[in-house]
Amino acid sequence: MVRIHALALAVASALLLSACGPVVSIASNTYPHVPSGFGQEINMFSAKPIAVWTHGKTLLSIVTVGSVDCPPVPTAISAPDAATIDITFVKSPNSPCSVALSPTTHEFKIPAGIDVSSTVTVNVHFDFDTDYDYELAVLD
Repeated sequence: MVRIHALALAVASALLLSACGPVVSIASNTYPHVPSGFGQEINMFSAKPIAVWTHGKTLLSIVTVGSVDCPPVPTAISAPDAATIDITFVKSPNSPCSVALSPTTHEFKIPAGIDVSSTVTVNVHFDFDTDYDYELAVLD
């Protein structure tokens, strides 16, 4: 009987751990720093992200500000209409995190149906211990 309980506990633990799996970024590319020409747009004190069209408006770049070692991880992107993109970031699984702040650029393929020739709004949601939401106009 003890073996059955031990086996059941082992199976339940394995299922629970596999459901929690690693956090996977949906960004096509992530790198430190800011896209060329947009450094003046970053405010290291407010840590407000910026949204930028890059590579001839073929990519959307979101620049976040945070720990050099633990940048937030984008986990979801959607386009509810032709002028709106919603992106969710979660807390970095890295640990420990340094207190040194730095910008990080996350590049995304533009969701289908987005009209890059019009004014596009990006709603950025940081799903952390305390949620933060930003509504950003995409800069050219």
